[in-house]
Amino acid sequence: MPEATRANEIWSIDFMSDSLSNGRPFRAFNVIDEFNREALDIEIDTSLPSLRIIRSLELIGSDRGFPALFAAIMGRNLGAFNFAGSAAETESGTAV
Repeated sequence: MPEATRANEIWSIDFMSDSLSNGRPFRAFNVIDEFNREALDIEIDTSLPSLRIIRSLELIGSDRGFPALFAAIMGRNLGAFNFAGSAAETESGTAV
């Protein structure tokens, strides 16, 4: 992955999961600006469907503009999300 040289150039996106003291699982979706390590959004819930993830990215993008690059570990958590299609429909972002 290339190194960010300015703010809002590369966003890293990732999921985390944990459980409450009663054993109930929850997930967090994190969006981080790679240049300054600013947390742009953290969505936390017991369920994070893809439409909610898309809405989160669109809200950030409408406020800040979209990055040139999304960086993500494409594991089982992100396999169903179409980054390329989403980026193509926005400004000029690309997906990795």
